[in-house]
Amino acid sequence: MKSGYCYAASLEINNFFGSFDEKKLSPKLPLPKGAIEHVATLITGHVSHEGHYTFGSLLHQARRGIPQGFATSPLIAMMKVAQLKWIAFAGVLLINYCDNFFLLGKTKDSVDAALNALRSAISELSGRQFLTKEIATTHISDGWEILGHFIKWENGELCVRPTDVKYNAFWHEIQMLDEKLVGYIAHKSNPTNVHFAKCILGNMILYGRSWTAAFSECNEPKENLECLYMFLKGPLAEVGLTADQAVQYADPNYRYRHCDMSGLSQANHAG
Repeated sequence: MKSGYCYAASLEINNFFGSFDEKKLSPKLPLPKGAIEHVATLITGHVSHEGHYTFGSLLHQARRGIPQGFATSPLIAMMKVAQLKWIAFAGVLLINYCDNFFLLGKTKDSVDAALNALRSAISELSGRQFLTKEIATTHISDGWEILGHFIKWENGELCVRPTDVKYNAFWHEIQMLDEKLVGYIAHKSNPTNVHFAKCILGNMILYGRSWTAAFSECNEPKENLECLYMFLKGPLAEVGLTADQAVQYADPNYRYRHCDMSGLSQANHAG
């Protein structure tokens, strides 16, 4: 940026994993036919389980493409992006992370032209007609968003912080867990409730640490974690744990959001 790259734009492929089409994708996979039948069918063939759901339904849409979290899905996604027919523009830099693209240029016109070319190149990728979502070219002094980060050139320095959406989502999640935590601690005479309180505390701290690691290039996440520790100081003392001890009780598979708090009074009476 100190070299004159003052304009930025970003582009994201909408629903990238869910946009793959089995018939178009399978012939392009560098796998033997038998492997495609047993592996690729597991990846993309699940879109055609007739009788399990209605065509066009929410479940049908969820079953489209390659599933996130499947071991081979990132490999297929990266393979497709690697086939992008991109011709470099003079004075423009392209940075890519999976289905996210970021352009930096010395002039607004050059970035706009590169953005149009990038959109066209993505539309020509085999495997599906991919749709894109773009953020218009902006000057770096106005700031821009990419991968949950807000980046801005300010007072001769690059300032990076989580976007407002990510920041608010973090504290919203903490608040939702805290609502469950308060109920369990209020009925801590029941050992089961104490255990659940420890699990929630572990999840909150683990979530805070993971969020801080994800935004390690920012300063605010560290401050958020310190605020979280202060926020949980009382509840941790209530169950007799330190932050490190609470993490050992973390249970990511526990569905706190759907926990029935009405059972707490019954559990107390039973105890």
